[in-house]
Amino acid sequence: MAMDREIASYLGRELDSGVMVMEIDNSSPAFISGLRQGAIITAINDIPIDSVFDLRKVIYTIGADSTINITFTMDGVEQTVAVH
Repeated sequence: MAMDREIASYLGRELDSGVMVMEIDNSSPAFISGLRQGAIITAINDIPIDSVFDLRKVIYTIGADSTINITFTMDGVEQTVAVH
């Protein structure tokens, strides 16, 4: 589950850009690659992500067997991980 600025505002939280990971399955490829709850996803395959819609649009256009590069910020540090 992810939260963008619109949802954050509704919940009384602040999010300047990107999409915050609210929940992640600890057996998922993204978790295994290093993505964690609280991370803010800012790009996928160098495509900027600024809303849940952006996130879904990019994910749905990528093939299921593809490797994707997820750029995110966690604890103030930007990272990019490959997820397959």
